[in-house]
Amino acid sequence: MSSYSIGKEHNDNELVFRAKAGDSVALSLLIEKYSGYVLKKANSFKNLCGIDTEDLYQEGIIGLVSSIYSFDETYGTKFSTYSATVYTRKMLSVLRKSTNDISNCVDSFTS
Repeated sequence: MSSYSIGKEHNDNELVFRAKAGDSVALSLLIEKYSGYVLKKANSFKNLCGIDTEDLYQEGIIGLVSSIYSFDETYGTKFSTYSATVYTRKMLSVLRKSTNDISNCVDSFTS
């Protein structure tokens, strides 16, 4: 098992590459690094929409992991930007499916 630290010697692109290759340590580091952002986004939806933060957080983490495996650095987008888009859309999808009463809440984030 390799030892990693989040720092200058391991940028996001390198960690994504290693995670895609099956490196569970790199995957864990990326999840650890970005889970706070996912939680912050989940909390922002909860405060506005009254949705359970834990459910949104879990969906956001699923989106984060999905973004790791679908990220393509050749497009020139930073991983942080790409992953934020993917996990936010995952949470919005859950909000849209939960009830029609929330459509105004969701629309306020997407317009």
